[in-house]
This record gives sequence, C-alpha cells and structure tokens, in this order.
Amino acid sequence: MKTNALKRCFPLLVAITIITLLAGCAGSATQIPTVSGPVNTEPVVASPTTPPVQVSVPTTAPAANTTTTAAANNGEPTIYRAVLRPATKNWHIGYTDGGSTFDVSKIRWKSIQDAAAVAGVTMVYCDNAYPDLQAPIRCAEQMVTQKVDLVISSNWTGDLNSRISEIYKAANIPFIAWDVTSPGSRSYYGIDTWTAGTIAGDYAGKWALTNCQIDQVDIVLMTNPAVGTFPLMKLSGFEAGVRSWLPGIPPERVYTITGGSTADEGLSSMDAWLTAHPDSHCVLVTAINNAGASGASSAFTTSGRVKDGCIVGQGADAPMFTEFVTPETKSAYKASVSDSPWKDGNALIPMAVDILEGVNVPPISLKVHEIITRANINDTVPTQYQIWP
Repeated sequence: MKTNALKRCFPLLVAITIITLLAGCAGSATQIPTVSGPVNTEPVVASPTTPPVQVSVPTTAPAANTTTTAAANNGEPTIYRAVLRPATKNWHIGYTDGGSTFDVSKIRWKSIQDAAAVAGVTMVYCDNAYPDLQAPIRCAEQMVTQKVDLVISSNWTGDLNSRISEIYKAANIPFIAWDVTSPGSRSYYGIDTWTAGTIAGDYAGKWALTNCQIDQVDIVLMTNPAVGTFPLMKLSGFEAGVRSWLPGIPPERVYTITGGSTADEGLSSMDAWLTAHPDSHCVLVTAINNAGASGASSAFTTSGRVKDGCIVGQGADAPMFTEFVTPETKSAYKASVSDSPWKDGNALIPMAVDILEGVNVPPISLKVHEIITRANINDTVPTQYQIWP
C-alpha cells in the first residue's frame, strides 16, 4: 500500500520539487523536504523534546476525506505533534498576516495570540495586506529592523516569496511559510491543497450522480495565477475528485477561467461563462477560496440558473456563512472544504518555539480538511467562530 500512498501525494511532491529546484537556481541552498501528515492542532501536554510520531502506512487505501501523506523517507508518513507549552524564554516571533481584512485572518490571528499567551512569547505583527505588492516586502524589512527571532510568514502573492526569503536569509532569521510555500523556509504549515481539492471534487461528483445527466457535466475551475502553483493544486485536485466518480468527462468539458479570488471577480467571470454556455445544465464549480466561489454563486442566482450549478468553496470564513443563509434548494453554493483556522495558533506557536529551541520540526506539516455543509456546520465549526451575517 506504500505505492498507493505515494501515488496519492505525487502531485504535492512534484510541486515541492519544482519550488525547491527554482530556489536552487537562484542560489539558495535548499533540500527537497519530506512530507509530514496532518499536524495535531490540539494543545498536547508532553515533554518539550517529544519527537515526531512515526505511524504505519495504512493497510487500506485512504478515504477521500483523509490527509495522510506519504513521506519521501521510505514512504512512511510522519506526524508532527504540536505541543503548546511555555517557552524557555520570551521569544519575539514575527507574524506577517496574509490580509487582515479577511474574516478568516481575524480568526487565525486571534488563535495565534491566544496560543502565544500560553507559550509566553511576544508577537510582532505586520499586515501583508493582500493584494498589495509592496506591503509584504515592507513587512519583511520591518521584521528585520525589529530583530525578531523567527517569522511566521503568510504571504499570498507567490511571486514575492523569493525576495522575502532573501531578506530573511540575509538577516539570518528563520521563518515558517504559511498558506503559500516559499523557498528557504524552515518549515511549511498549511493547506494540503491537492487533498482539499479532491475532497471538494468528491462532493461535487457525487452530487452530479444524483442531480445530472452524466454526459452533460461541465467542470469550471476558477483560477488566479498570482497566488502561485501550490494553491492552484486545489483546482487540479477538484477535477481529479470529480473524475473519481465521473471518469468519462471529456477534456473539452473542463474549463479554466480567471477570477477565483474575490466575489466581484467570481461574479463577473462566472456570469460571462454562463452567458456563453446557455445550454449547460450541470456545472461543477470550484475556486481557490470562498470569496470567488460566492461570486460564482451570485452569477447563478442572477441568471436564474441556480439548479444548473454545484459550487464547492474552500475555507470556513464569512462568505461561506453568508451563502448558507440561503436554503440549498435556492442556491448553487452547496459546500466548502474547511481547514479549521481556529486551530492554527495551537500548531504555529509550538512549531515556532520548537524551531527556536532546537526541537525537530518536519519541513512540511499539513492541515486536516473536511467538508462543511448546511447540514453539519454546527457539528463542525465551534459556535464562537461562526461568522453569521
């Protein structure tokens, strides 16, 4: 079954390899990292030197909603145990937020502050303010000026990551890349983008089996090349997830359109696609986040074609809650894949402290993902993190 596990994470390993090779060409001395499984984000009480837990490759193929990922090291998955504990000193840890105006960022920042208080470390905050192209560079320079011990870097504009990495390398500041992989990072923590995509596609494929004429299914992938290769694996994963149920969809019925990041972009691009395809009555749609997916949902509604679509977003943030106000029978937006942002502090702060105190941390720690629908939201998302309109 090791072969099955490796085949499952092959696209992830390819993406990491490409990123590493590009970093090497730029003169950065990096190694191809092994891949860890989903990080344990519950606050575990254990010794500060607790090593990563080795687990066996499962004896059956992993289910569609799991994220066990094989490592390059003998094909064995590795799980990083996040231990939320008092640090040995008051470390100054920088945090560059992807974009503070996003509701999901507010949830994550609160979780980081709460965990930092338990660990007894000081947080130094700076907003990368996506889609600003200058703020991420200014934030990196600010972290150097303030002489932080380590940075948790969440920059969503992938093209800037090489420059940011150079700034930290020159200052000898280790950093954790979060959300988007980055050359030179000490570790990557974030979404298992391929798995998140396949979970969304699995849901959409099953929906089509019971709601569509199978030979009329269209797949629409809403992209934004600016975020870089790794996040866009959600889209290829979505197609793979759909094809696990509907393998016969011809390539010409798979469409990639721009406009996957904001609600306005999603509305405009999806409306144009629907106008150009008036006879498409089973359209399976995903975007790289919930904002783009929400915009697509609006396009189906305003065109009077709600019954023609099944949209699966990515994330557990405000656009999802807004969409869920409308009954499923009156909305093309059906579900979203959650990465549990309310647990992020319990993973990132222990990881930062471990790196600073010499405890082994795997090069990649992937988050656990699950599908959220109107039916299971109260069982999935803690009440205090539900952002209803």
